[in-house]
Amino acid sequence: MAMTTVDLRLFMAANPEIGEFIKVQMSLPDSNDCVTVSGIVHWSEMRGKNHEVGVFTQQPLPHVIQDHYLNMRRQAERYRCRVQGQICWTRNQIESAAVVVNYSFNGLSVRSDSASVVDEPFTFNWVHRGLSRQISAAALWQIEQDGGFLIAGCPS
Repeated sequence: MAMTTVDLRLFMAANPEIGEFIKVQMSLPDSNDCVTVSGIVHWSEMRGKNHEVGVFTQQPLPHVIQDHYLNMRRQAERYRCRVQGQICWTRNQIESAAVVVNYSFNGLSVRSDSASVVDEPFTFNWVHRGLSRQISAAALWQIEQDGGFLIAGCPS
């Protein structure tokens, strides 16, 4: 469906588990040859009877693939999600409930009741499979949305 130098977005009948290692064969243009790309599944969503799957590649795609297939309108694919947690603004120590609504290789978007200041560092904390997780980022921009704020962050 789409690709960047380190990420594939595939449509497939199979439903690999998040964290599963997979290999994908890609045809080379104007050739009978194929290139095999390996990666880790990081996202999956049902689409009708098939699955849309995000795969982070172990190494950048070979140049022969990049030269023929990449559309660089977008530097990184965005993946919808709904991860509930807490956002803590570093400078003023304000903490509030928040939800990560999408992520990419380059960053994430967080919906929060508390506003940010551009370039303000923050941490987003959540629990996944019983383990506490945390990512640190800086606010790139924000907009008011649905009575709260949508904040784009870039991991620091």
